[in-house]
Amino acid sequence: MYERNVDHCEVSRYVREVTIKTVKFAENSDNLDTILFEEIGWEAIASRNSLAVGEKVMFIPAESVLPFELSDALGVTRYLSTGRVRVVKLRGNRSEGIIAPIDIVIPYLDKIMKWETPPTVNMRGHHVRDVSPYFETFYRIPNILNEPYLFKKGEAIFISEKLHGASTKAGIIYHPLQEKYILYVGSHNTVLEDEDDVLFWQVYKKYLLDSTGASKLMVGIEFFGEVFGPGIQHFSYGRSVPDLKIFAALDMRRNYMPPDTLYSLCVNNDIPVVNFRKLLFSGDIEQFREYASEPSEYTDKHIREGVVIVSAEDPNKMAKCLNFEYTAMKNRTERK
Repeated sequence: MYERNVDHCEVSRYVREVTIKTVKFAENSDNLDTILFEEIGWEAIASRNSLAVGEKVMFIPAESVLPFELSDALGVTRYLSTGRVRVVKLRGNRSEGIIAPIDIVIPYLDKIMKWETPPTVNMRGHHVRDVSPYFETFYRIPNILNEPYLFKKGEAIFISEKLHGASTKAGIIYHPLQEKYILYVGSHNTVLEDEDDVLFWQVYKKYLLDSTGASKLMVGIEFFGEVFGPGIQHFSYGRSVPDLKIFAALDMRRNYMPPDTLYSLCVNNDIPVVNFRKLLFSGDIEQFREYASEPSEYTDKHIREGVVIVSAEDPNKMAKCLNFEYTAMKNRTERK
């Protein structure tokens, strides 16, 4: 029933009932309409005159993995590689998910998975079992197309490039039971033992130790970064060895630091960090799509994956926006 290689995936939270906001003729087509929605920012394509403004439908966004029974019921099995919904450009129009009748989808809501790339061998390692409860997992950033009203018009925000790599975290964090500060290094979900073949420890030792071998990290601060380069994801950014950029940090009160504070902290301590751009939100998420489609700051070898948006007033509020051209790449591969 579920031969989709999704044992590592979670049920999608973003398959939802939505209201059609706009129906307009799709460009370069006599038979298709472009559909926009009230509650979400995704765009979809439908047959001409098949849907009307105000109609309630179910929307299944890209990167959802459908069980065979549902894809068969919707008549889309032959179009989905391993059941995975993909972003497609149809005659220049964005098709970012599937519009489906509500009654067909409802029985399968707890069986539609959100695709996640499995970890590779060099990202695995022996797990540390006794970890401080204060060494946290990074907030799972929502796609702004799922949460288009997250930021208010005129709100000050920071934009940074979203790097295409593997998430890492590191910190010297207090363990209340052991009553001491301990250095932890790991991936998004795991804390790993210090072993020579563990990618995240290799990167830590290369970029986060000073010339004397002492840690550059401040006690009590947890840093989150992206490891990128050859063999990690589809984009290598022209690197010959893995690179690192910090993009967020939790302060001692376990709040995310304002990006400008984080940037100054990293620069002053020779810690590699992403660049941030401060601006005001126009109120239209197309602004984020435009920034996501700009050239990469870190390479001229390929396009940008997307951007991360952080509220200047409340750094705990953040979202991502992916470059449509990146999501629509036909030959895109993930971790090797």
